[in-house]
Amino acid sequence: MATPIEFVEKQWTEWSEANPPETFTHVDTSELTEKLISDLTYASQMDVREYTLYQKWLEVKERYPVHEVSTLFGQETQMVNPEQDELIKKVKSNFWVPKDPDDFANLKPVMKLHNGDLAETWNAIRTFSSTMKNNSNIGRNLFYTVEDEVTGKYLGVICISSDFLDLTPRDKAIGWDRDVKTQQGMINHTAIGSTIVPLQPLGFNYMGGKLLALLCLADTVQKDWKERYGDVLVGVTTTSLYGNTKAGGLSQYDGLEYWNKMGFSSGSVAFEPKRETSKLVYQWIKENYPRKYF
Repeated sequence: MATPIEFVEKQWTEWSEANPPETFTHVDTSELTEKLISDLTYASQMDVREYTLYQKWLEVKERYPVHEVSTLFGQETQMVNPEQDELIKKVKSNFWVPKDPDDFANLKPVMKLHNGDLAETWNAIRTFSSTMKNNSNIGRNLFYTVEDEVTGKYLGVICISSDFLDLTPRDKAIGWDRDVKTQQGMINHTAIGSTIVPLQPLGFNYMGGKLLALLCLADTVQKDWKERYGDVLVGVTTTSLYGNTKAGGLSQYDGLEYWNKMGFSSGSVAFEPKRETSKLVYQWIKENYPRKYF
């Protein structure tokens, strides 16, 4: 079994091979400063719901760009990458949709673990079906599509990831400190459901989020975690999207026997600049501090 350092180095090597170095141009410090101030000032005027949707809007534009093209019927908006267009249509056509209100009773949910295969399919479902920005976590990740075994239709997506190192309500409930989590390696035996997203109408009409939440605790997840990372998974954490600002304070985790509410974390929303501005920051750092940071 690989050591933590070997595991990180392997991930860095794979990422570097998939993301070759870019050719950078000079970044003007004053222009970069203006861009940062503009981006962060605009974002800071939003509440958490507005900012979440704004981030999603930016993500879709960046991940799935479109352009105007001339056709026999005039100007049309089309995706820049035809393969992405084909994938999205294929994925969307495979969502489970009941023909009868009682069709949910015939569902046989199964979890399919993706080992790098069908990554774009998982990302397409996740990006367009969740309000939260689709950020890949550094560290451990188990990516699942939840499908109906009978029809092969998609019911939702799940990602089980490396747990937060510090999460006050969880730490108080367990009774551990940072030394136990890090030096004794106990954090490797817990995980976080970073994505627990049912598709519609299963989610809203049939409380499909509760189904997916319970599947996070399935023997399948424990088995996959043990086989891939060598640790026994004994607990799963998750956080709700809007915390105590949710309408009515309701959550898809309410009323589930094996999920215990731990209270509210003390975290806050960190505003981010646009992606193109972040790239300029990266360029500026590499240009001005090449040895210290790279």
